[in-house]
Amino acid sequence: MLQCDKKFSRFELYIYIYIIYINLYGGGGKGRGVPKLNLACCCNFLNLDCVTSCAMWSVRVLSEETVKPSSRTPPDLRTYKLSWLDQVTYIHHIPVTFFFLFPPSDAVQTLRSSLSNTLSRFYPLAGRQIGDTHVDCADQGVDFFEARVEARLAELLARPTPDLDFMFDLLPCSTAGCLTRADGRGSLLKVKATAFACGGLAVAACLSHADARSLFAFFRAWAAEASGSGAAPAPDFRAAARLPPNESAAPMKAGEEGPHAPRNARKRFLLDGSKILAAARRDSPASERAEAVGALLWRCALRARARLGAPARASVCSPQVDLRGRLDPPAPHHAFGNHCVMSGAAATAEEVSKVVGGDASASGALEEELRRAEKKVGGEFVRRLQGPEGHAAAYQLVGEAVRGSGGAATGFDLYFLSDWLDLPAYDVDFGWGTPAWVGYSRTKAKNLMLLMPAAPSVGDPTAVEAWVALEEKELEEFERDEELASFLVAASSEPLPVREA
Repeated sequence: MLQCDKKFSRFELYIYIYIIYINLYGGGGKGRGVPKLNLACCCNFLNLDCVTSCAMWSVRVLSEETVKPSSRTPPDLRTYKLSWLDQVTYIHHIPVTFFFLFPPSDAVQTLRSSLSNTLSRFYPLAGRQIGDTHVDCADQGVDFFEARVEARLAELLARPTPDLDFMFDLLPCSTAGCLTRADGRGSLLKVKATAFACGGLAVAACLSHADARSLFAFFRAWAAEASGSGAAPAPDFRAAARLPPNESAAPMKAGEEGPHAPRNARKRFLLDGSKILAAARRDSPASERAEAVGALLWRCALRARARLGAPARASVCSPQVDLRGRLDPPAPHHAFGNHCVMSGAAATAEEVSKVVGGDASASGALEEELRRAEKKVGGEFVRRLQGPEGHAAAYQLVGEAVRGSGGAATGFDLYFLSDWLDLPAYDVDFGWGTPAWVGYSRTKAKNLMLLMPAAPSVGDPTAVEAWVALEEKELEEFERDEELASFLVAASSEPLPVREA
């Protein structure tokens, strides 16, 4: 929610509370005849500009319901076994929001009915997790929220930096990283459709037991059902056959922050595609965009820490690597569930010192480390992952990187890199056009660098949106980095282009 620094008199405060009450609850109860007030007019009359802004961006939930599959799941599909990768991954929702400028008036009803049909194909999402072993697919349904906000979508999209607190409010979860219960009561999928005053629509989802590729596969199937295109392939639910579950596999626990832990902060950076490609070609002909951007962000994070006076120490960057094409036999792109493992790229304290100090000998070193980390996920390592004890190798590559950096003895910093650049984020069309923007939100992520394709309206198919989560003071220094500034689109002052109806 937006901050408000205005000091209120007691009278103004009473009026403000009354205005909010009237607009939220419609006038004091049934039969009392008090109409809803025009919030903007009331606040402008009182010269409460900040109240107008805060209230306009308040998300109001209109309804909450459970959407169930349109047809019953057959008895032989009642139990969906979790792969070991699902078993060891701590239970959370991946949150994403799609913003549409010109949906029809019946868009929410279309979403609701097509979701019901789509769940018949993606039946595990309508089930409930039982322990760490399986999902009971008894068509229990998913949570569906309808909401409204009195702001205009174009105003949100035109901001150089999106209000992340507001984006969290658009999510169906109370917190963006909320947990799925393992006791048979938690919904694996939550959806929230929020209408804007201008007619725009945000469709947000939090999906559990799936990686980003699975999430977008689900959305494309849902959109195909809504639009009648029928273009999405049938989902593949054989993850447990490829990565066999094990009774010894246990989920990683989410880290607990102490009461005096530094505040975490997040920001989106829009990076110029031509400059990224030039950097990739300069460092190595084989370098990819993700490696070039990942190394850039890693360097900036190291320098930010150094500028705060922290001594150089070992650093590890853990990129997520998709197993689908590396398995034997390979899994299709639409294989559902978690199929990503963590690898590890390492930099010793000495190497970190060189990177921070701008030593020419360190040029391209982090790119090479990230490239090497991806190549580690193959051959004998993947065969071990597919074996009966595959879960024991879940964090093997990260551990090797920590030991190789010298961090096991002296301490180290750990960063996470997630690459969504080749995912079809902007191919989701429910029948009223592709999204104007796709945003990622997560509240508790720390030391995360997530790469997404920029919106098509930016006009550069190679541009990258980098979502960075660091400790608050580190992020402030991160933003001041000169190398980062040289890659930004108009120094991040350029808003996402939008057009009004």
